[in-house]
Amino acid sequence: MLSARQCVTRASRSAQRGVRAAVAAAAGAPSANASSAAAGASGGFVRFAAELDSVADADDFVRAYGPDSQSRSSANLAVVKIGGEVLQRQLEELVDNVRFMREAGMNVVLVHGGGPQLNEELARRQVEPTYKGGHRVTDAETLKIAERVFAECTQQLVAALEGGGISATGLSGNVFRAKQAEGGALGFVGEITGVEMAAIDETLRSGRVPVLNSLGIDETAGSALNINADVAAREVARETKPSRVVFLSAGGGWKEDGVVVPELSMEADFARLEARDYTGRQGTLLKLREVKAITDALPPSSSVTICSPADLTRQLVPHRGPGTQIRRGAKASVFTPGAADDAAITAALTEAHGRPTTAASIADRHGARVLAIVATANHNAVAVVTETHLSPTPHDPVPEGSFAAPRLSAFVARRQGLDDAAEPARNAQAINADGLDEEQKAELLARAAVGVMAAGTGGDDSATPRMAVDGLIGEGMFLPSGGGSGAAMEGKGLARHPCIMWWGMAGVFEVEEAVQTAQRARARAAAADADTAPAHPADDTATDVSVPSQPGSAAGGRALPTEPATSVPRRDVVLVGARGYTGRELVTLLAGHSGLRVGAATSRAFEGLEVAAALDMDRALAARACAPGLRFSAVSAEDIAAGHGIPSDMDPAAFILALPNGHSDAYHTAIRSSFSSAPVLDLSADQRFNSEWVYGMPERPGARAAIVGAKDISNPGCYATAVQVGLMPFAQPHLNPAGGSQLSMAQGSVAMAFGVSGYSGAGVTPSDKNNPEVLRDNLLPYALVGHIHEREATHHLGVQVAFSPTVAPFFRGISATLSVFLDKDAAAAMADARPDLGSKTATRVAALAAEQARAFFASGTDGPEPLVRVSDGEINVRTHGSNCSGVTVGGFVYEPVTGRLGWVSCIDNLGKGAAVQALQNINIALGLPELEGIVPDAPLRA
Repeated sequence: MLSARQCVTRASRSAQRGVRAAVAAAAGAPSANASSAAAGASGGFVRFAAELDSVADADDFVRAYGPDSQSRSSANLAVVKIGGEVLQRQLEELVDNVRFMREAGMNVVLVHGGGPQLNEELARRQVEPTYKGGHRVTDAETLKIAERVFAECTQQLVAALEGGGISATGLSGNVFRAKQAEGGALGFVGEITGVEMAAIDETLRSGRVPVLNSLGIDETAGSALNINADVAAREVARETKPSRVVFLSAGGGWKEDGVVVPELSMEADFARLEARDYTGRQGTLLKLREVKAITDALPPSSSVTICSPADLTRQLVPHRGPGTQIRRGAKASVFTPGAADDAAITAALTEAHGRPTTAASIADRHGARVLAIVATANHNAVAVVTETHLSPTPHDPVPEGSFAAPRLSAFVARRQGLDDAAEPARNAQAINADGLDEEQKAELLARAAVGVMAAGTGGDDSATPRMAVDGLIGEGMFLPSGGGSGAAMEGKGLARHPCIMWWGMAGVFEVEEAVQTAQRARARAAAADADTAPAHPADDTATDVSVPSQPGSAAGGRALPTEPATSVPRRDVVLVGARGYTGRELVTLLAGHSGLRVGAATSRAFEGLEVAAALDMDRALAARACAPGLRFSAVSAEDIAAGHGIPSDMDPAAFILALPNGHSDAYHTAIRSSFSSAPVLDLSADQRFNSEWVYGMPERPGARAAIVGAKDISNPGCYATAVQVGLMPFAQPHLNPAGGSQLSMAQGSVAMAFGVSGYSGAGVTPSDKNNPEVLRDNLLPYALVGHIHEREATHHLGVQVAFSPTVAPFFRGISATLSVFLDKDAAAAMADARPDLGSKTATRVAALAAEQARAFFASGTDGPEPLVRVSDGEINVRTHGSNCSGVTVGGFVYEPVTGRLGWVSCIDNLGKGAAVQALQNINIALGLPELEGIVPDAPLRA
């Protein structure tokens, strides 16, 4: 029998083949013998096929854009708002994606801004812009400049589209009727009173793309008015009722804690977002309000997407794709049995089941009692949560001592309410099984049966799918649909086929783990029935095959830390903004720590998610690392300052700030207002030049004494760590306790460093620097001068460092190639005194360099450095810089004519370059064993 891993892997591979075939059929892709012109026309479809995630994506695409679809009409329309920054930096990507959308049959209206361009021109002319409530105040001089700049932007965009084979027409200044906003208080800023649709309609009918800028005509005076481009896009969307509204942003979506939030509900999130402080970011607040206005004006099934130009084509598939999907949303409430609107709930359940049905009858069918009913205000989506005593099989008597568990026994959604369905599902998740132990949760997984029905308005079965779906409930979470999208509940052929559905799992490996858990639970139940408990799980997991794992995933073969062997309570560490790869590494290390655990974790992007699901890591590992039932919470600096967000009964041992650059000051101030003694460690670059913070690199001579008991610690950067540790023995030879003659840099010379890093160093926010497809067989140099780690290494070493970084097509690890010019005469004299090291000066100096580095790190004031190794042989990033806990320095070579010494320093950017160093610093600061939770010579990941 196939193992769970094989099943998931084969399904994934089959899905990929099916996606490509389906999209090729939809595109009418030519055969290998077709003309190159035809092949070029279908090239976009092939690229798009590679981006689709599943057969469901392909089904949606074929249904909407295949040869039998009706999508090639003006009704299939997208309104795309383009920021001025996109025109400046990502115009080629934009054109490429618009061309593909047109090839697919999607009509497009483009509305562009020009704020950055206008600001540049105003600055050049020394005209200071002013804002009021997020709106630019436009005087006569500014208006004249804006007319020219916006017209040039329109011409630039039209020319780029035409150059890319897309017919386009600029409709500059003659589309929006307007009046002066706020009675003229904003100068020549316009408030739209109407949209001249005739010009847009005629352009679309002629097969061209309308390109609109944000200038309007004063309906009274006939003069130009400046209109915010977000407002212009809103009005076009209101008039055209498009199937897609997309705001293109260089940032890739709406960000919280520096991370793109995948989904927002205006019903649930708008008030909270609007109440935030937008000082200096008035335009962001205005965008939020305009998006809210759009979602209010469009049908509930519509949504607004904020994404990057590179992700524009993904919006062809409804409810899928990167960026932030913003829906109107529907408020869901939790009702107890006997609530006032039981009749409306019963009507919805009856409609879905096709026979008289109540919440009580559903519970009776499962041998349970109704725990809660979750429903939207319009009752278009209803969830029935029961409390069930699980028996070995659904029809067996409940044994004595069995446990009760919450369970989603029914979830129904009217077809017109599918987009509201996520709200009651989320509320149902709050009624979870946190009180169950691990064995009970495993049994819950094995027994779960979730009924999911979508009720239509009548018609045949294909129009009204009814499904009884075997489902998995991940550790008490309620999993009505993949990813939480209402559209995924629609069925689309699933009525005939049982399937596994999930919610809150990060990918196929999470699903695989849940399947394996269920298999083991079933094996235990079968063994108990036979009164013979096997030593190992059932045979169906024993025939696994080796498959490539996702980089950094739990399936990547991590050598898991052992259970901390201690009876002493572990103290709580608070992770603030913990996210991405570094967050996962920290949690993994703490799983093996005997004195510390993650007691609280905050992230708006991951709010409500279990740590394992949010960080895509092994659940058992996360359970060992974290307080029981820990989930991410959305806690702002203001919340912490007000005494909220951190459990009142918690005495944090330390805070770790895993925030984007520029955010640590606010959180540090808030933490210090309530927690004066706990150390705060900042992973960002914010405090690395701040003399009031301790710079946490223990290998620097004398650093440990400063870290002990330190309250504010700045964690060094990854490249900066590799470069500094490598250069220390030669940049600061006077600090070498070994004394005697030392190889040292020539007076006034510059240390050179060329760094190559895996793409995990670019973080999780999508960009070319962490896109494996862009990096395939490629290198991406960046920030060739002035990189912040160049300044950091120079500042702390006390010598000038010239550093240039490059991203490579591997996941993790750093190789820093270093070179310095030595004092040639001193080096030659030292070489002459050591004939035992070889016959040539070059060989002797290289050997002396290795000796000096080894002595520097072996006999420091604090004893040998436990996380530094000096190697006489060659150094490579795969062996010495990937999945390792420390730093390896070596490969010394010397060129006597110029006096240049070269060598290599390798680290893991996620290990010693981030998480390992952070834990090392926290241990030292708290007086714990320095390497607690860290295994010096063991790989972080096998």
